[in-house]
Amino acid sequence: MDTPAFIVTHWQDEQKVFLKNLELLKDHSDKDAVHDIRVAIKKLRAILELYIFLTTEKLWENPLNETETLFKVLGRQRDIDICLEKLKNPVTHSGFTFHELSSFFESVLKKARQWTSVAVRQYDENEIGRIKVLLKSEETHLTNEVTLQKAMTIITSQLLEARQLLKLPHQLRQHLKKIFYWVRMLPGGLPVIFHEKELHEITDDLGIWQDNEIFLARLRHFKKDFLPKTYDEYGQLRILTLEIRNVNKLLLSKALRKTRKLLKTVALNEKEKALS
Repeated sequence: MDTPAFIVTHWQDEQKVFLKNLELLKDHSDKDAVHDIRVAIKKLRAILELYIFLTTEKLWENPLNETETLFKVLGRQRDIDICLEKLKNPVTHSGFTFHELSSFFESVLKKARQWTSVAVRQYDENEIGRIKVLLKSEETHLTNEVTLQKAMTIITSQLLEARQLLKLPHQLRQHLKKIFYWVRMLPGGLPVIFHEKELHEITDDLGIWQDNEIFLARLRHFKKDFLPKTYDEYGQLRILTLEIRNVNKLLLSKALRKTRKLLKTVALNEKEKALS
């Protein structure tokens, strides 16, 4: 196993990514920094959850409370950034420009950026610092073969629990993404053994599906509450909605098919281990 303990190493790495992008956002608005800091938070969340599984440690209440609040505020800007990206490359090939929807998103983005600016300046960096201190204090207990074996058992168990989420694609993606982060933390060639490639493909498909769902939700809100039905764009958005729904239907079907195949493989492997 890596030394220092892989959990501590990965926490330190993601904490650096988090703080780097936090400083960027304190200085100016940056779409990529918003994305990167949210990914770092997801990874920090996953690392902490794995630590709790491994140690059965009872931490103080809501150890990432302020970080989760920041995550949600940044998510408002991220949603609008996603929507504007979708409009740059719309699914439709009809040549529609969606000027009204674009203008609406741009106006909302201005406010979302203001909220982001306030949130990053109010954030207390000591929160993740306290967890780093905790992990460092446990480092000697996390650097051993028993910890690695336990982590692999947890990953397998959590993978099989994904069967309960097949009808809840948003929760399924969150669950599998967490496991994907765990798998990528494993040293040596273990990520390949624990289906890193398959998890990456599935979570990517579900990620595109989710981005499309966010876009459709914002589009529905705009059509219902703002855009007059007399505008040509109203009908154009209906066409775009249908096309994205069709794409999402195929994406979800593919992702679920891959997930079922993966879970079947994991279950068979566990059965063979039990019989050997």
